[in-house]
Amino acid sequence: LKHAGQAVADHPGRYQLMGPGTRVFRMKRFPIHLYYLHHPVKDSVIVYAVAHTKRRPGHWYSRLNDEP
Repeated sequence: LKHAGQAVADHPGRYQLMGPGTRVFRMKRFPIHLYYLHHPVKDSVIVYAVAHTKRRPGHWYSRLNDEP
């Protein structure tokens, strides 16, 4: 998970766009995805969820409505 956070911090615009501003980093060795919002103007990243892909997929989607 430490590698995922560092990869997103280093290249936040690199990973797949999932919706308006929301991107996903897929871990290769584990069934876990890191969903985040990248603000290029502010040069910041907000992590919405670190989600297991087999357990309750999509349960975190309600967090998208709570954008800062």
